[in-house]
Amino acid sequence: MATVTTTSKLGHRVEIVRAAKGISRPELAERLGIDRSTVTKWATLGTAPRDIEAVARELGVSVAEIFAAKPARRSRPSSVAA
Repeated sequence: MATVTTTSKLGHRVEIVRAAKGISRPELAERLGIDRSTVTKWATLGTAPRDIEAVARELGVSVAEIFAAKPARRSRPSSVAA
């Protein structure tokens, strides 16, 4: 069951790496030769890309790095003394 959970969130992980690399969704779609709505579905629905190796190659990372991607933790704003 854990594999299904990991796979279902793979699109979200791709989105994290894509954003960190400064590559837009339309740019990634163009590089992969796919419709940009497909990349948007990965990001918003978390659906898994068909060819994760091609996605990793275009992002300049390994497949393992995509699987390891985690959202940045939000830190609380610190109080600034005047």
